[in-house]
Amino acid sequence: MLAFAFIITLSFLALVLGVHTYSRYINPGLPGMKKEVIKLRSEARKMVGELIPIDRNELDLLSARVVNKQLKGRIFGRKTRGYITSIYDEPLLAFVVKRYPRSSKKTIYYVRSSNSEIVIIKGRKGAQLYIDGHPVGLVQDGKILERKQNRKLGELVSLPSLPEEVKVGNKKVATLNSDVDTKSVHPRLFTFINPVSADEKRVLLALVVYKLLVSNE
Repeated sequence: MLAFAFIITLSFLALVLGVHTYSRYINPGLPGMKKEVIKLRSEARKMVGELIPIDRNELDLLSARVVNKQLKGRIFGRKTRGYITSIYDEPLLAFVVKRYPRSSKKTIYYVRSSNSEIVIIKGRKGAQLYIDGHPVGLVQDGKILERKQNRKLGELVSLPSLPEEVKVGNKKVATLNSDVDTKSVHPRLFTFINPVSADEKRVLLALVVYKLLVSNE
């Protein structure tokens, strides 16, 4: 009788541990993923000292080059860390990406410049965007939709035989360069076609950097 009770207890503990492991490491909910963002932020903070401050001119020099990649983990997903550089090989953005096991379809993208951060928490129902700690909206199908009013804040517009356009609100601000997916040495990520404000710059960065990191997986 005691042996049976002992086996039941062990089985219960194994079940509890299994559920805990699954919910924390394999298929976490949004609260668990937000806790993971704190860890990614701490990792990226160690990389900030190497970054060149970005102003309007440096942003124009952002390249499609992802360097210094480091990979960690295999069993419960993997983590990638590195830099996105300027066309002159200067580190402009640091990123840490946490990919959960493929079956969960969940990923956290943490990207920061010398003075700002972008967080995208991707789940089964879309990707939530946070800029400098503030919830902004949902990233879906190349668009950023405002969280409350579902208003379009930005989008990537594909045009036949023309470079992909980046729009912030209804304003065309840049075009993605056609060589983003090539092996060229220093491909420029995009070209401005209109001036941008500080807020527009953040939306622009969120769109193009998310596309770059997803295409780099």
